Amino acid sequence: MSNSLPLSTIPKFDGHNWSTWSTGIKAYLQYLGIDDYISTVIESPTDTTALATHEAVMKRASSIVMLTTESSLWYLFGDKTEPKDRYDILKKRYETTGALTAFSFFDKLFGTKFSEGESMIQQLAELDKLRNDANTAGITLTDPHYVLLILRSLPASYSNMYTSLLSTADLSKITPVDVSSRIIDEYTRRSSDPSMAAMKPSASSLPSKQQKFNGECNYCHKKGHKERDCRKKKADAKGKNKATPSVSTLSTTPVAVDNNSILASFYGTSDNKAWMLDSGCTKHMTPNRSEFTTYESINPLPIFLGDFNQTISYIGIGTIIGQTIVNGKPQKIELKNVLHAPDLPCRYFSVTTVLNKGFNVIFAPAEASIQQRDQVLGVGFRKGDHFWIKIDPTPQLNASQPGIPIEIWHQRLGHLNWNALSKIQDHQIVNRRTELAPPCKGCLQGKQHRRSFPSSSTPRATKPLERIHSDLDGPMQTQS
Repeated sequence: MSNSLPLSTIPKFDGHNWSTWSTGIKAYLQYLGIDDYISTVIESPTDTTALATHEAVMKRASSIVMLTTESSLWYLFGDKTEPKDRYDILKKRYETTGALTAFSFFDKLFGTKFSEGESMIQQLAELDKLRNDANTAGITLTDPHYVLLILRSLPASYSNMYTSLLSTADLSKITPVDVSSRIIDEYTRRSSDPSMAAMKPSASSLPSKQQKFNGECNYCHKKGHKERDCRKKKADAKGKNKATPSVSTLSTTPVAVDNNSILASFYGTSDNKAWMLDSGCTKHMTPNRSEFTTYESINPLPIFLGDFNQTISYIGIGTIIGQTIVNGKPQKIELKNVLHAPDLPCRYFSVTTVLNKGFNVIFAPAEASIQQRDQVLGVGFRKGDHFWIKIDPTPQLNASQPGIPIEIWHQRLGHLNWNALSKIQDHQIVNRRTELAPPCKGCLQGKQHRRSFPSSSTPRATKPLERIHSDLDGPMQTQS
């Protein structure tokens, strides 16, 4: 059919407008009657005439996908020529791009350090590619900032070069191309000058570095490792023999942890009474000690963060009783075996725990509800990509901490003076002192003065024949 709808009606995809672009290209291909070529796998016909038509339509759909994408992103397609393959590459990369992806690129950019023993040309090209990838995820660097990033990544032996450059040039007029050229010239000079060989680390001093695998794992289908090195496969194999408590993680690659470890993802909300509904969490978790009605302190146990490189600890377990609003009426909620982890950024409501107790959790586009048969026990709300439920702890049931006499606070604070200590407004301070109270014994002993020592402990002679002490000879030449 003739194409009366110009291609320019579709906004070009630039890495930030996935929703608009994907909707537009689907509508455009649907208008042409070839939208199936990006959504399903179409078998090639056996008839010669039909095969020729099929290939022509395939090329046309593939060209439309490419021409409606910014040229800076064409490298993502690689050697893929079919329209569905190209569309799926963009979909996989950008459909779920969010804060985590942006943080990942930010961390890679500012964590880059060039190696002394490798080609500067190649390392600069890799940093340029990383900048382009970060730009598609919303991390945009201006040219002056990117210049500083390049110079920051250089080895220490290049310090004289970039110090001279920054002290004599205007930063606003330096371009990344100029800086890269200076670095490449310096690298070429060092490589060709035998006198500079001493600045290069020898092959024996460089750590052995295996070639990075860029293919796809046959087990988890993620890029960057082979099946024999797949951490998900190892964790799944280990999980068959040992149950591991966990909370949904930011990382997409699981690792094996011991029985007392908890995995945690970090999300936050401005609502100070909201709990995040977490479908992967096996225990309720909160950072607030004051919310517990019953509480038992335990030895600290680890909670692994999403990147598995850091941990926080939970130090107690107990029960929390609170209220939530259902249809305008308060509804009592009791959470048992809640973990107390002071370093958590928010509270986590374990969907798994609720399901194991026979309740149902139903998720809708805008809300989530906790039900038992026909009774609704709680209603959550959606914020961004996550669901939250408000639970207001019952004040009169809050676990109170025992009061501490003001004398103990006085000692803990380094014998702080009583006037300053009396101004502390805290319900845990009991037995406040008055002016008639006895003073602190430690303060008296620490601040009192001793009597001066006499200049001589031996009385001087006052009349003849009394004992005197005097040197009759010396100093002696021979040491005693």
